[in-house]
Amino acid sequence: MSKAIHNSTLLKKVTISSQEDNILLPLLALQPSTLQKNSIMSFIDLLNKVDKELFVLIHSKYTSSILDIIMLLLRKAEIWIPLYVTMLIWIIRKHSKFAMAFIVCTVVSFAVTDFVSASILKPLFQRPRPCYEQDLQSIMRNILSCGGRFGFPSSHASNHFGLASFWFMAIKLLHNRKWYWLWIWAAIICYAQVYVGKHYPFDVAAGALFGTITGCTMYLVFCKWVFPNKLFPLQKIDRTKDFIGTIRLLRIVGKVKRRGSIDL
Repeated sequence: MSKAIHNSTLLKKVTISSQEDNILLPLLALQPSTLQKNSIMSFIDLLNKVDKELFVLIHSKYTSSILDIIMLLLRKAEIWIPLYVTMLIWIIRKHSKFAMAFIVCTVVSFAVTDFVSASILKPLFQRPRPCYEQDLQSIMRNILSCGGRFGFPSSHASNHFGLASFWFMAIKLLHNRKWYWLWIWAAIICYAQVYVGKHYPFDVAAGALFGTITGCTMYLVFCKWVFPNKLFPLQKIDRTKDFIGTIRLLRIVGKVKRRGSIDL
């Protein structure tokens, strides 16, 4: 009798153990890498949701016919040609010694940001532009054609933040001036891209980040080019010796005029 009870107890334990194993096996199958991947996907889904909500907010609350005209103009490359010409004239007149390096680094920065964002990153991420999303068609005003299917990251943002970051740091080095308006200029163009419906806010944010990294890299190349003996010449150019030399020359000229000879 006791042996039968003992066998029955063992059978119950085996049954309970099997049931627990059936419950725990799916949990055990979730390896740390799987859990981490699920967390990343949840975070990306959250970003996408916030991104779409920001886009909807802009297009439902902050639009007008006047802004339509302004934003369409801001995103056109032709309207900024006077700025590029002015920058070219300025660097040649003020810093002709460094003009070639400045111009080449500017062109390379633009070429890199434009090619990588359009030809590598957009096909890689394959995130559709908002104007291709069916659930957003009710708020799309279609003031501009949609263009290419993929929009992450924004090439406009990459290009202009690449220029802004390189110009800002190079001009600070050469001219000891902080042209903060360059960042505002790039940011306005980015907002125009969202306003016309070509990009989500995070598209332009990612483009701005990529452009800034590229611009900073080109700044280091520029520094190495114009100051080959210095690894990181991050301080402004020291013109103290030139200034002292100019004062000395003026004194010598004054002595020539007064005495008719040079007294060194």
